[in-house]
Amino acid sequence: MPDETHGGRCAIGEDQVEAIPGSAPAETTAAAGPASAEEDEDGFEANLATYQALLPGLVDREGQYIVLHDGVIAGFFNDFQDAVTVGYDKFGLAAFLVKQVRQIEPVIYL
Repeated sequence: MPDETHGGRCAIGEDQVEAIPGSAPAETTAAAGPASAEEDEDGFEANLATYQALLPGLVDREGQYIVLHDGVIAGFFNDFQDAVTVGYDKFGLAAFLVKQVRQIEPVIYL
């Protein structure tokens, strides 16, 4: 189930997304990605840049999963599978990013 708390974060309705206080608009953060659309055909770099720009404001979302599409937050979820399911329901086969919110990324040795 999606976490539908608003608290100045994200309204996960289809048409309504609220800005996170102290964060730059998605249009601004997406510019931090690749130099051309060809380099970021699926939008991954733009979505990742948006996530990184929003991260300082997501402290209270630590451990949840964020869904981003075209640099816009589509929702926050407590379960990875719920996040992926909603991503596919909303965006079909279009690219979207599901990322666990972590202020410090763990180091994984292979």
